[in-house]
Amino acid sequence: MSTPCRYPFGQGDNEPWPHPATPIPTLEVQRFNQVKISTTAVTKMLQHAEVGIADGLARIGKPVEVMGVLVGYCDYQQNTIVAVDARRVPCRGGAHSAEPDPETGIAMSDIADELDELYGGSLQVVGWYHSHPFDEVKDSPHQHHCRFSAIDVDTQQRMQRQFDYMAGVPFVGIVVDPLTSLARRKFHIGAYRTYTPNGVADPEVSSPAQTPDGCV
Repeated sequence: MSTPCRYPFGQGDNEPWPHPATPIPTLEVQRFNQVKISTTAVTKMLQHAEVGIADGLARIGKPVEVMGVLVGYCDYQQNTIVAVDARRVPCRGGAHSAEPDPETGIAMSDIADELDELYGGSLQVVGWYHSHPFDEVKDSPHQHHCRFSAIDVDTQQRMQRQFDYMAGVPFVGIVVDPLTSLARRKFHIGAYRTYTPNGVADPEVSSPAQTPDGCV
């Protein structure tokens, strides 16, 4: 497998991101629709989210979001992204946002270098996670805060473009809801990948674009 590009946030926000004319066939957005996460990774994400809660309450009186990366590999036979570990990275974490900053790219680069040295590409960065430490959801046992915000979608699009198209590594985004998870003693998580703003072209359909599942 290819090693991920070392600085996924290296370019300025106003600079165009490189994009090949033809997407890598094995990384079409309809593929890799399953994610498996180890108990170790789940535990580390929840523990990190708890740190953000305590730190935010101490500093600003509100929990703050945290960010990290997922370490794992891609099962190309099962079209599955497998995360075996989670590593913390610095970010601009607020009460309602977690965005990359210059230190984020450096930390991701260091982690990628370490993984390459230790595992020679068999384990690598395959995604990112962040927390939504909002108030516990009490209305329904099926509701939670594991949804991407507009900022999260933008972050995922940037990183997915960098990893999928430039490095050939499928990249997933994870959202953790720590307060609802702790209250219910059940881990609540959401996993996402994005598709292009133009959707998925289908020559058999008159509509100019569709979502991968064909619902829109």
